[in-house]
Amino acid sequence: MPHVSVSEKSFRPLSFWLQKFLHNHPALMAGAREREDLRVAFRQVADAETAAHAEPLRIRDGVLLLQTASPVWASRLRHRLPTLLRQIKTAAAATPPVEQSPALRKISRVRQLQIQIHPEAGPAAQE
Repeated sequence: MPHVSVSEKSFRPLSFWLQKFLHNHPALMAGAREREDLRVAFRQVADAETAAHAEPLRIRDGVLLLQTASPVWASRLRHRLPTLLRQIKTAAAATPPVEQSPALRKISRVRQLQIQIHPEAGPAAQE
């Protein structure tokens, strides 16, 4: 097998390639920003314990899909759905409209919560 040499001129740091990739895929970048905005907004309206064990995935047709790593937490969240939904809506309503991010406005219009279990999702996987 021939030896392939990498010259210093052709070497680029990983950040260069990531930036180039994301620049060429604006929809991917926009989706990542939207998901991060949703995470931030969810942390503003959910209690600390819920935010530590549930991650918002998306809002579609008034349904907020939450993901947790633990079946135990999924059960706890399902048991608390009405209370959790009320808590989220109350906290979102307490933020003045001019201070609400687009993600927080979406959360304030959520009508239903759904829970999904993903065993390798976040800190709850360590329980």
